[in-house]
Amino acid sequence: LPLSAVADDIASLLLPASLDAELVLDMNDAINTNWHVRQFPLQLDREGAGFVASAAIADADVKLCGRAIADPFVEVCFGPYSLLSDANHRPATLPDGLTGDWLVFLRSDDRVLTRPLFVSLSGPVPDPASLLAQAMVQPFGSAQNAALHDFLTLAQGEGDDSEAALAELIRLTAGLRGLPPVTFNVFKPLPDFPLVLAKMAYCASEAERDAIMGLAQALPFAWFLIPRACWDEAANAAGRAAMELLKALPDAPRFAMQMVEAAKRGLVERQPLLEAVFGLGDAIALEDAAQAFLRRARQRIPAGDGTRYRARLGDCLPAYFLRFDTTILDTLDAPCAAALAAKGAWTPT
Repeated sequence: LPLSAVADDIASLLLPASLDAELVLDMNDAINTNWHVRQFPLQLDREGAGFVASAAIADADVKLCGRAIADPFVEVCFGPYSLLSDANHRPATLPDGLTGDWLVFLRSDDRVLTRPLFVSLSGPVPDPASLLAQAMVQPFGSAQNAALHDFLTLAQGEGDDSEAALAELIRLTAGLRGLPPVTFNVFKPLPDFPLVLAKMAYCASEAERDAIMGLAQALPFAWFLIPRACWDEAANAAGRAAMELLKALPDAPRFAMQMVEAAKRGLVERQPLLEAVFGLGDAIALEDAAQAFLRRARQRIPAGDGTRYRARLGDCLPAYFLRFDTTILDTLDAPCAAALAAKGAWTPT
């Protein structure tokens, strides 16, 4: 079995945890030899006034890069980092004149090789280049948390500033180029703002939408658990934006609706479970779906005690499932609990 078969599962465990998360793999062979999986193959360490990688690099494509917290959209390349360009492998240094807080890392094309290292440089703090940067440059802790909360609250609202904040979130997400989203603290509370997520998904361009939908792999949320009311509000906001863009055309409402429907189709293509959330397609009888699932997957269902969702949602879940073995009740209940979440009946942790 190649490890590529479980790569997505490993990523889904590592990415939402932290930049420093480590997964320990144990082979079922009684030898107890573990493999340790991390997000980054190398580490960037400080050495004097410069930085060195934890292992020698002889790849011409590796570069030392950085992003200023005051302007997180712009990535700066400080030059190559390789034995091919520096035979003595001296510590790499940042250019003179840089000030403020930076994230520094090694990159090879769209692959980030080292955990982004936070560096605070002396000198005057640069002016924030955006609404998001104004929140991000606040001191770590409660001040920054409050500023980021205010920024996300602004992004879910209406008006020019709200549209600008939303556009900045989309731009940062689409421009990560291999940086895990949790590199930037604004993404950590984002799952608590489902309306912002829905608006990002609708308002992103076709070229940006893959990056936006990829957030569910890196943050603890699922697109199909976002309440349908949020999707409806996001679709209405996208429709108003399209109307504003097309208002000079004689048939603007029809074209605006087509733009919204095209965005909806793009979301369903990337996350098919949204088809049910959006009320598209034909419904299948619950009994038929359950029986087909059990015929296909009965041997792969993990055993449970049947209380994972019943203890919280009780009579809201189908009584039909109670005729089956209690050990598989949690698995049968799961999609129904997801549907209740999408209806806004409860909020999963």
